[in-house]
Amino acid sequence: MASTNEHGTPDPQIAACSTGPRRYSAEYKARILAGYETLDKKGKGALLRREGLYSSLITTWWHSRTRAPWTRLPRRLDCLRS
Repeated sequence: MASTNEHGTPDPQIAACSTGPRRYSAEYKARILAGYETLDKKGKGALLRREGLYSSLITTWWHSRTRAPWTRLPRRLDCLRS
């Protein structure tokens, strides 16, 4: 929790706690992957630093994009019965 001064305003020197992991839209992931694949090694590093991303996250996005469609079945197959 961020500290407050005597007037009740938050202290700008103390960062507030995170609200949890970042979430990324499908459009953002596609845009980042498309740009990442066109760059050289230095450009890829610059992109990751600029966006605040890790290379492992790019790898995860790439694998989920190239995964076969049949691996994306719902967990419960009851909905597929007619």
